[in-house]
Amino acid sequence: MWQCKRLAVCVGLAVAGMTVSAAQAEETSEHNHQGEAKALSPMTVTAESRSSDGTTEGTGAYTSSTMRSATGLGLSPRETPQSVAVITRQQMDDFALGDVSAALSHTTGISVNQAESDRVFPSARGFAITHVQFDGTPVAAQSSVEGDFLADTAIYDRVEIVRGAAGLLSGAGNPSAAINLVRKRPTHAFQGSTALSAGSWDKYRFETDVSGALTDNGRLRGRLVAAYQDNKSNLDFLDQQRKVLYGVGELDLTDDTMLSVGFDYQHQISDGTTYGEPVPLFFSNGQRTDFSRSTTTGTDWTVWDKERSIYFADLVHQFGNGWTAKLSASHLQGDYFGRMQYLSGYMDQDTGTGFNTSLNSFSVDRSQTGINLFVNGPFELLGREHELILGWNRARETNDREWYDPLTTPAPGSFFDWNYPRPVFRDEASRFRKSTTDQSGYYAATRLSLTETLSLVAGVRISDWKRQEWVNRQKTDEYQHTDEVSPYGGLILDINPTYSLYVGYSSIFNPQSNRDVSNQVLAPVEGTSYDAGIKAAYFNDRLNASLSVFRIEQDNVAEPDRMIDGEQRYRARNGVVSKGFEAEVSGEVAPGARLYAGYTHRKAEDAQGRAALTYEPEDMLRVSGTYDLSAGLERSVVGGAVRWQGDIYKENSGPNGEKARQGSYAVVDLMARHQLTSALTASLHVNNLLDRTYYTTFIYNGGFYGAPRSAELKLQYDF
Repeated sequence: MWQCKRLAVCVGLAVAGMTVSAAQAEETSEHNHQGEAKALSPMTVTAESRSSDGTTEGTGAYTSSTMRSATGLGLSPRETPQSVAVITRQQMDDFALGDVSAALSHTTGISVNQAESDRVFPSARGFAITHVQFDGTPVAAQSSVEGDFLADTAIYDRVEIVRGAAGLLSGAGNPSAAINLVRKRPTHAFQGSTALSAGSWDKYRFETDVSGALTDNGRLRGRLVAAYQDNKSNLDFLDQQRKVLYGVGELDLTDDTMLSVGFDYQHQISDGTTYGEPVPLFFSNGQRTDFSRSTTTGTDWTVWDKERSIYFADLVHQFGNGWTAKLSASHLQGDYFGRMQYLSGYMDQDTGTGFNTSLNSFSVDRSQTGINLFVNGPFELLGREHELILGWNRARETNDREWYDPLTTPAPGSFFDWNYPRPVFRDEASRFRKSTTDQSGYYAATRLSLTETLSLVAGVRISDWKRQEWVNRQKTDEYQHTDEVSPYGGLILDINPTYSLYVGYSSIFNPQSNRDVSNQVLAPVEGTSYDAGIKAAYFNDRLNASLSVFRIEQDNVAEPDRMIDGEQRYRARNGVVSKGFEAEVSGEVAPGARLYAGYTHRKAEDAQGRAALTYEPEDMLRVSGTYDLSAGLERSVVGGAVRWQGDIYKENSGPNGEKARQGSYAVVDLMARHQLTSALTASLHVNNLLDRTYYTTFIYNGGFYGAPRSAELKLQYDF
């Protein structure tokens, strides 16, 4: 506890010192005739990067001047009455953040919780993140089984995060966070790059990105991104391949109307995949195990094949009065196949025997079609200018699963000499499960300029939600919720041109299938977030900082009631309360120096006042930054990252109720980049420099080791 407090004090002093330094830099700079401070010397920008919302950022940025993920309005981080963050393209390049989960692991307040080789369960403020957005259009992540938390980041311009309840645009979900994956878009000027990399465990990767105008007048533009990766792992048996192809075109139909059409294809294959409990934590006598980090319950025949394509189109029209209308449509088609086995129970410490095995072979056909329509623009009222957005979106998802039962079930044998024999599965499916989920909603949000220094951001969403389920082609359940109201509101008070105070309120609902003693489906779980704090923007929004406190409440949480006709029934009760604070700073702190740093502390209790969510860290620190050495060592950049978290534990993980615990730990990464010629750049990345051994999370009665020290060398040619 003392170490946590000491760390919090150190972070607080660092942020405070940074704030003072930034304030002094502004005070000592020259002022123009309007009293505005001159900005720092411009950042070095090597290319232009446009995203789907029209934002253009230099690739050197460590922050974003505008993001729409919270309300749909074009608000800066300082103008948003909620805790927000962004992982930019530059950060992903600097630290080789190759998939979305890696980007989230560098984000303030996000715990990635990799529990298996091919599944992650990210959470924020203690609650699971269950939805992602593509360019602002929500998509259910299916608890990350078929979601995009492991998607390749080559196609993304940035990853935006809204912490807390985010039901205004997303609809249903948990009061954790909304993850918006903002895709790359074509640039007007031609640019291109090709990169080759090689790293530990036979990792090899190729990536190319080409963008520019396709006609002389620039009215037709295109962008193509392709990547291929093949790697083994520190885990026994595991061999992975990844294929990525992304293309998008933009056509200016008129000077005010633009049509864009694109596709996003990702295919990931993992041979030797793990499933369930990858590393046993306890022997049958209650003693802790001590296996190496290569230990896995996967075998040489287990496989997880995930292939999905997304086709999307946008039509944007700019009206002459500053208003914009946008219609977006997308269709996701996913085909997944898994063949794996799951071990349960506890092994004998002397023989390694005693496990039970469950064999699983399945295929999934998943599709989702989404539509998002909104109009957005300014309006005048009482002599002041305000902003309004009105929108509607809908998504329909179908998830069709088939299982192939095993014809043989070999005995697991000893885990000390592990390679589970390959079973034989049926060629024809014997079990079926299908579900369809329809969600739609109208939403509206406005930013009202009440005075020169006080603004109100308010919004509301009214949602309809319906799910139908079939088991073995027989319809088993149908439940729906209509007119679910998700309000949003906040006040922002500008203290001066740099600092603002804010308070915010947001909510979200999450449907459930549990039934009460009257056989009625319980009302959706209601998640509510309360945020308050101070935000700052320095150097013409090149550096953003915030300090916030939060409280999250969940109501209508299902609690077991009594059995009726052999079926467990539930009652709705107030649930978990999570509260804490977050401090974050991101951007350019000095010419050539870029920093992203954040600290989170939270406590969670259930309705009885007992500690809850103990398997999620209460304290987390995320720091990453780079420094340009061009003034000394020509055209070189060096940097590092630290990811620290406090201890976690999970009750009743052992055969006699033993507690599984992972102490606090820090993972240190380093990077260096040198420009060999005007077009050729070499980069070196070292992850887990100190070779720290730790569990990323606990799942059931097992754990998953973090990766040992690794290195990767990359050569990139720009043309």
